[in-house]
Amino acid sequence: ALEQLRDAAGEFDVLDAAGELAQRIVVHLAMLARDGLGQLLGMGIEQRLQPLGMANELHRADVGDIHPPRQQGGVHLTDLAAVAFYDKPFLKFERLLETYYALLLMDGDRMGAILSGTDEHTAISFLESFHPWVCEGFLERFRDQADLMRYAKEKRPVSPGRHVAISDALNDFSQVIVPHIIEIEFAGHLIYSGGDDVLAMLPVADVLGAARRLRLAYSGLDETEAEIKLAEFRHRDRLMCGRGFAYLNGWLMRMMGSGASASCGIVVAHHQAPLGMVLRELRRAEQQAKDYQRLKDGKRVTRDAFHITVIKRSGGALRLSAEWGEPLKTLIRLRDFLADPNVSRRAVFHTLERLEDLPGPDSGLSREGWRRMLDSLLAYQLARQADGPAKARAPELGALLAELVDEQALRLVPAEARQGAQVSSNKASRAPTWRQWLADFLRVAEFLARETRLGGHAS
Repeated sequence: ALEQLRDAAGEFDVLDAAGELAQRIVVHLAMLARDGLGQLLGMGIEQRLQPLGMANELHRADVGDIHPPRQQGGVHLTDLAAVAFYDKPFLKFERLLETYYALLLMDGDRMGAILSGTDEHTAISFLESFHPWVCEGFLERFRDQADLMRYAKEKRPVSPGRHVAISDALNDFSQVIVPHIIEIEFAGHLIYSGGDDVLAMLPVADVLGAARRLRLAYSGLDETEAEIKLAEFRHRDRLMCGRGFAYLNGWLMRMMGSGASASCGIVVAHHQAPLGMVLRELRRAEQQAKDYQRLKDGKRVTRDAFHITVIKRSGGALRLSAEWGEPLKTLIRLRDFLADPNVSRRAVFHTLERLEDLPGPDSGLSREGWRRMLDSLLAYQLARQADGPAKARAPELGALLAELVDEQALRLVPAEARQGAQVSSNKASRAPTWRQWLADFLRVAEFLARETRLGGHAS
């Protein structure tokens, strides 16, 4: 039974244990809907008090007859804008309640190497640590002296000051930035945030946007990479990131920088799924994000990725691994497109049917010719299943998906060629082909769009 509930202000509201109300209470989980000011709009709970024969008694009660079990949390009926109860099917709300929720688990990559100074992405040379003016003068004067230049290019040893800077960055990220993103910018609930680790619960409609925002904030980056105008600093409650720093509530905070990366696991599950199983899938999803192998600039790389696992109530699961950046942005755009009421629910189904007959990139066509063929197929199928303004967005979306397949799925490292990986006959353990990767991408987007239609607003 739920004993304690932490609100957004960090206080604890004490609730009566279920055993004090009845011996057998079945409580169906409902998501809390909040408006832009964070005010509580409504909460739906159905209680079946079987031993007392009080089934559906709450549904027949007047609002004035409803009293919270305790007032210790400071919540009174006068504080509520509305009170509502639900029962299956969820058709009693104009904004339907979600039956699925999302858990997010993010972890910084290569933290041991960063702290020891051996990480190639974050370690800097003596020359790079100089002030730009000093660096310029050093190069002008000593460019021809091989010994000094060799010294200047050596990696600088880790100092106590660097450890303090890393500690401060992680502390500000976990204690200031993460709570703001999860609970202010998005309608989530922060479960744990410490150092480079984040665990949060979010509505399905918010999880992709929150994951993207967390990853950028971790490195102190902004999606647009635009210069921050001085006038924008007047908005003290708005989080702004850029050049490895974050600004919020009048404080300028150092983040981990563009050389640092993080991997994230996301699990979308039904609210009646066993929590232990969901948490195991969440840890597995985070590990799969860190183990995501692909070719980049001719080298095999891992980490700096996200993995989504969707556990269906009807059985089975959907899984997708991809890099940050364009894949996640395209996934959000595809989800929003499929959530449009003017797009058929069978758009992905028909697209996957036609995809089975499409030749592969090794069929004798040029790479560019094959990509144009894939682009045409995707754009045609998406437009065919859309109407109104959504139809005009299909060609651009088809081009983005074809580009993703060309740049992402065709760079996946086969299971047989993975370093340190054991080859298995199980299909689930093998790296997906480009066709499987695209099919997983479409199916995950379709599922997330379906939940967005049922409740919540896409982020």
